[in-house]
Amino acid sequence: MDKDQAAILIQKCWRGYRTRSLDQNVLSLVGQLNLKRTNELVQFLAQEMLATKEALQNERRLQLLQTKAIHSLWKKVVSLELTQCSTCGGYRSTTADKEIQTDSIEERISSQKDVVDDEANFAELLLQLRDAESLPDELFAFAMEE
Repeated sequence: MDKDQAAILIQKCWRGYRTRSLDQNVLSLVGQLNLKRTNELVQFLAQEMLATKEALQNERRLQLLQTKAIHSLWKKVVSLELTQCSTCGGYRSTTADKEIQTDSIEERISSQKDVVDDEANFAELLLQLRDAESLPDELFAFAMEE
């Protein structure tokens, strides 16, 4: 490399440095570009968070609905067991334990009452579950009787 080429190379490096680091117009454009990218990222993350929150709420509704369906089935099992025990003349001690468990399930359901706060919402969720084929027709009929 001769002296002229070396001088040209040094001048190119200096001009590039000066433009990137000292030119206010370029600095403001770079700042605006970074701000735009940051805002786009924040908006994207906010949309993802809302989608995740909605999915979580749907999952909680389904969980509550399943808990209520299990609760109603459990009550029917306990009542059937009591009926069978009364016809045979005996009484099983496990029935009292099952009633205590039933009360525990009722407490859990009442603690989640803010998810499904009235019967219309409950029925709507049952229909959604049935349409999604995750709730058998027999269980749907049982829960609707409740």
